[in-house]
Order: sequence, then structure tokens, then C-alpha cells
Amino acid sequence: MKKTFIYQTKIFSRIPPILRDSVDKLLQTSFPWAFEHATSEHKDRFCSRKDIFCHIVALERNIPIGYAAGLKRSIIYEGRSILLGGVGGMCVTPNRRNRGIGKRILDQTMRELQRIHCDVAYLCTNVNESWMVKFYGTVGFVPLGRSHTYVGKTGKRYTDCDAMIAQINSQAKFQFVLHEKSAFDIGKGNW
Repeated sequence: MKKTFIYQTKIFSRIPPILRDSVDKLLQTSFPWAFEHATSEHKDRFCSRKDIFCHIVALERNIPIGYAAGLKRSIIYEGRSILLGGVGGMCVTPNRRNRGIGKRILDQTMRELQRIHCDVAYLCTNVNESWMVKFYGTVGFVPLGRSHTYVGKTGKRYTDCDAMIAQINSQAKFQFVLHEKSAFDIGKGNW
């Protein structure tokens, strides 16, 4: 039997200084490759901190146990203007996984993307992991099924094949992105 615990989620435009180190530790635990081996290429690819408009933090006794960043940017894709929303850094501390915390954070992030009128949401994940596809699918994300591209801070163009997208406020733009044949250009930096 799992022990009951109480937590709350809070939305911050900036992470308060008192939580910064704890959130960083959570991110380092969840994404060790991004911190231990942060190559110049990795830093070049993920150069979009300015796109973060909110931080969703799950707190248990004021200790971060879950996190996601809400991101947004305006892009032009195949001649169409799209307000692209995103979910980045989604994680839950290992000893609190599989208890609904991640789902609650994801739901709240999607509500924030809707609130700021994003057309379509994007995220990158391992689309070969069925549990990830299923988890993000609970809020409407589907694998893009083709490559997406972006420009790093240095101007170098990168192409990856790990995107999922979801409809937020525009079914027409979501369908257009989903069914267009060309690589989905998400702008400057990956999330």
C-alpha cells in the first residue's frame, strides 16, 4: 500500500530563489545526461530559456517533487503563422512517480497554454517508448511522425525525429502541422 502524501502545484513566472536549487537538483536527477555531459552542441540545441513563460512546480512540504516548463513562441511554418506552445523539462522525483503528479502537472501546463491562446503544443520525447506516448496522449499529444527542425544559438540547423504535437486552440493549424509533408520548423532552439 502506497503511503498517502499531500502536495500542491504552483505556477510561477519565475522560480523563486528559495526553490531554485531544489528545482535544479530535480532536473539534474531526471535528466542527468543534460547536466553531466552538457556539450556545446547540447547547449546550442536547447537555447530557448527565453521562451519559458511559466514554471509548474509540484511541492510536498515546500520541496519540489515535480516540474514542467510552459513555453511559447510565434513561428511561421509553410507560410502560416502559428503560436506554438510547449512542454519542457517534464519530470517527477523517482520516489513519487506513478501517483498522478506528472499528469496533474501536464494538465495544468496544457491549461496554461490554452489560457495564453497557443494554437498547437509541441514537445520532444522518446516516441519509441510506448509509456511516454501513452502518457502525453492523455492530453491529446500524438507523434508527429516525421522530422522537425530548428536552429541553434550558433545558427546551425538541427533535425530530430522525436516530436509530439497536440491541438490547443486551433484544430485547423493542428491538422495542417500534423498532415503537412515537410519537416516541421519550430524556430530557434529546441525545448
